[in-house]
Amino acid sequence: MTVFDVDQVGDVSAILTITKDKDSYNSSVNYKILDEEEVLNVTSTYPLDSSTLLIESLIDNNQVDFELNQLTILNRVTLKSFKYINTKS
Repeated sequence: MTVFDVDQVGDVSAILTITKDKDSYNSSVNYKILDEEEVLNVTSTYPLDSSTLLIESLIDNNQVDFELNQLTILNRVTLKSFKYINTKS
């Protein structure tokens, strides 16, 4: 995925990995800024409803959330939409 227009950096390419255990979701985001590998501080990942997953994270002590909506066709899940929610504290 790419997060566009990050303050003082520009566009940032990242790899989002989501796994599901029995009753919970886990996610990680790896990205590179100025040729340095970074890992996003994900605080929680949980479903908002049957088709929406919320990933809460902290960047420089600011909460930043990612909302992902899925579309299931023939038992295959594809990403329908992705929303970056900057909830600066």
